[in-house]
Amino acid sequence: MTRTMTALGVLMATAAVPLLAQRFDNVVRADFFAGYRGDDTRLARGMETCEHALARDPHDAPALVWHGGGLFFLSGQKFRAGDWQGGLAMQERGLKEMDEAVALRPDSLETLIPRGATLLASAPHFPDDASARPILLKGVGDYEKVERLQSGGTGLQAAHSRGELLGGLAVGYRLLGDRDNATKYLKRIVDELPGTAYAAKASEWLAHPEAVKKTDRFCLGCHEQSADAGPQLPTDQSAAAGSRLQLPTEQSADAGPQLPTDQSADTGPQLPTDQSADAGPQLQTE
Repeated sequence: MTRTMTALGVLMATAAVPLLAQRFDNVVRADFFAGYRGDDTRLARGMETCEHALARDPHDAPALVWHGGGLFFLSGQKFRAGDWQGGLAMQERGLKEMDEAVALRPDSLETLIPRGATLLASAPHFPDDASARPILLKGVGDYEKVERLQSGGTGLQAAHSRGELLGGLAVGYRLLGDRDNATKYLKRIVDELPGTAYAAKASEWLAHPEAVKKTDRFCLGCHEQSADAGPQLPTDQSAAAGSRLQLPTEQSADAGPQLPTDQSADTGPQLPTDQSADAGPQLQTE
């Protein structure tokens, strides 16, 4: 009996090693994405995983940024129910947690990417441009920093990774009214990613800027992939290690921190109906 229990203990300990060694986004990403697509049970499980991690270490930045994004999303339910006070309080708490996570690890792709993606996705759905502007400036700042960190790496970035990052910057600057920078990033997509769907979309936006709607996003499908196949962060979490940036795309309506889906000012700010929680840049492990 003792020998059996010892063997079982070794097996359990060995099995736990890969889980403990995983980056936090790999642990919670699938649950959050499912939750943002409408699976309340899985979203609750993802939030609970974050809360357990934060109970062990209140300064766990990846857990904090994901939890903050989840709160931001859940605030939309309160707005839709007409609970403006509760919605605003939850939204502020979500933003505060994301900000604290970035302050804890200001040069980490694990914090910059989720916060930047969340803010850029939500900004078009704020009730007015004045309230959206600080959100946009912070989101664009996060993406710009990711671009700088990535430029110091030695690895080649996948077309999807580059397209999502540069496209996100083009969208952010367009929403800020900075046509020059928006055009700059669209042209970079055309020049750096020839023959890709990203280049085709950038060319279309450049040729017909008047047809681009405020809520249009530069996302091309990656959330249709399995959790394992989707975007991830590098295992060493280091930009200088040449990790390749990958941004999640086609986020679901309930995806990602978001507010009411009817996008009306009466229901408060929200994210587009095709967006996912961790919207925005993430990195591949390969």
